[in-house]
Amino acid sequence: MQVRLKNIPLNDADAVRRAPTSILAIRGDLYKREIELAARVSKWKDKWHAPGKGKAKGPIKHGIGMALHTWGGQAAGPNECTVLIASDGSVTARTSTQDLGTSSGR
Repeated sequence: MQVRLKNIPLNDADAVRRAPTSILAIRGDLYKREIELAARVSKWKDKWHAPGKGKAKGPIKHGIGMALHTWGGQAAGPNECTVLIASDGSVTARTSTQDLGTSSGR
């Protein structure tokens, strides 16, 4: 996590002037807040330990890691979502996003 925080791209100064709500204008601040939120909800500080310093004995070890990614495809227009709740309690969400190969969830 520290490596990610030290290498977050800065907010683009030109984008801040031209398009202050664009991803280029806010990405540094946004990524930092996302990482801090993920660290808080995952209790990162309680779980992290230096390699080889964990509590696990034997050949199976446990650790914690993180990743950060932004897809640059930039879908056009507003992305709407329709949620249908059937009488049997099942829920269907229809959204205008595309499946990136990792599935958009169900």
